Parts: sequence; structure tokens; C-alpha cells
Amino acid sequence: DLGGLRREWFHLVSREIGEKLFTTVGDDRYQPYPSLSDSNLSDFKFVGQLVAKAIVDDERLDLRFTRTFYKHILGQEVTYKDMDEEFVKNITWLLENNVDESIGLTFSVDIEHCTSGGKTELITCDLVAGGRDISVTDANKHDYVMLLGEYLMTKSIKPQLNAFLDGFYELIPIGLLSNLNADDLELLICGSSKIDVQDIKNVAKCKHHHHILKWFWTTIKGFNEKNKEMLLKFITGS
Repeated sequence: DLGGLRREWFHLVSREIGEKLFTTVGDDRYQPYPSLSDSNLSDFKFVGQLVAKAIVDDERLDLRFTRTFYKHILGQEVTYKDMDEEFVKNITWLLENNVDESIGLTFSVDIEHCTSGGKTELITCDLVAGGRDISVTDANKHDYVMLLGEYLMTKSIKPQLNAFLDGFYELIPIGLLSNLNADDLELLICGSSKIDVQDIKNVAKCKHHHHILKWFWTTIKGFNEKNKEMLLKFITGS
């Protein structure tokens, strides 16, 4: 089948994993669910092995991770600027404007955690001891931003991240990734997120220039990237 079944297996398994073990952030990027239990760490190790195996086999997965997650895999430093666009926008406003207790922020964060039963629960987590009772002010806002970013990007998912990395590095040692950046790694795992309709049109062979073909090309030019990707998979089986 020219590898079609294997490609389909990687695609379906990765999509199922994304729905069960990860939450979506920003523009539908995957980030591990913080967990109140260590019961699913073996699952994250398997995901790490799966992602590495897909890279080795030159297969693509339906798992677009957050930029911070890619940088963790590469062993690179992460900052709040690596977070999703809306988060960065809010933090930038906070840093560039005078703030006081009236904005209602404290050194804590409400975040969804996955329970042992697989359900999600909203938990208030202190960024420092007693953080929910400490207001964010102009004097301490830089500390708040640093602690919030560190918690959301690393501390809240540390066990899941470590399990994933253990599995990933079993197949691909981190030293082999030293020349890559986050964009390179995403391209290896997921392929390009941009599909040029003109490229498809250039390689398409049509015996008759029927008006329906014009409708077809006009229609797919209006597709979003997800629908273009689905169309390409339907056409090529990959």
C-alpha cells in the first residue's frame, strides 16, 4: 500500500493522543494537561517514543505542540514570549502600564488539572507560598510575570514533560537536535502548516477544462489551512 496504512496509523494514534492527554492552547497548539496523579506518566513516555519514531521513519503526526514544548524537547531556554499570542499580549500590557491592586491579580493562577479518573478540575495554584493573598502591583509585577511563565511553561507539566522526554531521547539523543530550532522540529514532526493551492494546481492533470474545475479551484482557495490539509490527505492518502 506504499506505506499508506502506516501513515494512517500514525495520524489516527497521534490525533487520539492529542484529545486524551493534551489540552489546546492559543491557536490549537497541544500542551500536556497538568495532572493531579502520576498514573498516566507511562502514556507520556509512549508519546515521546511515538514522536521520535515518527521522525526516524519520516512520518508526520497530527500533533502541533506549543512553541515552549518544542523548546523543551530541544533543551532550550523558554520565556513568556514563547507563549501563545494572547498571553504575550496581556503580559506586555501588564509590563508596559502602571498597575495596582485594583486589577485583581494575585500571585496565583487557576489552571485545569487532569484527575486520576480522566476528568478535568479547575485548581488554584500559588506561584509562591500564600500567593493567592499577595496582590500584583507595579513594584512586583516583573516577579509575577517570571513566576507565572515558569509555572505555566514548565512546573505545571514537569512530570509529564520528563516522561515524554525519557521516551523521546531513547530513540533520538538530545545531541542530535543541537542544530535545530522550534520551527525545524515542528516541520519534522508535523510537516508544513501552510498549503499553497497553486502548487496543487500546478501538478494536477486535467483532460478537460470543465467549468466545474474552476468552481473546485475557487472553492479550495477559500479553505482554511485545516480543510486544505484534510483535502490533501484525501487526494494523496498521506
